[in-house]
Amino acid sequence: QVLNHLQDCAKDLANLDRCYLPADILARHGVAIDELRASRESAGLRKTFSELLDHCDQLNAKARALPRRVRARRLRLECAVIVGLCERLAARLRAEDPIAGRVKLTKSDVIGAALGALRYLP
Repeated sequence: QVLNHLQDCAKDLANLDRCYLPADILARHGVAIDELRASRESAGLRKTFSELLDHCDQLNAKARALPRRVRARRLRLECAVIVGLCERLAARLRAEDPIAGRVKLTKSDVIGAALGALRYLP
């Protein structure tokens, strides 16, 4: 969910007048909410995104253990695909500007996550 908030932060502010980015982290990097209305990210927003992505990376690292704990084969594969997609989206959000445009997963990302999930087959 945090990745979705990062992915859609500008759109959520424009369409819903909502900002889900933590105020304390924005303030720590000297970011005003109106910076989400700009055409591209500021240096402070990039620092904010990087800090939040660091937390997501920690959660993704913990999530990697989940598929092995699921007994049901289909659910195990689904969990593995989701973990793979989250890791790929986090990487894209690190490399791309979610203010300039929506950061999206590609077909290659989806295929890569699906293929990566095969390692969880018995």
